Amino acid sequence: MNCITHQYPLPTCAIHGEDSSVRVTARVVGVSKVGMPKVVIDMDGVKGIPLTEIHKLETFLTSVYDWRRLAFNKGEIK
Repeated sequence: MNCITHQYPLPTCAIHGEDSSVRVTARVVGVSKVGMPKVVIDMDGVKGIPLTEIHKLETFLTSVYDWRRLAFNKGEIK
């Protein structure tokens, strides 16, 4: 596994908030039966978030963007 991550480095990012920042990294924790790398996400103090849980976060963020767009279009927020 170390070989593949050296050849194809996993992405990282920083998310900056008003008071602090969060560093997000990915890491390989194993290999599935079919040979697919098992990848988890670490966000500061939260370690080992499976990609299935990250999809929930993606859905949540999409919902927030949709809400914001609706509120703007309806003129509710000024």
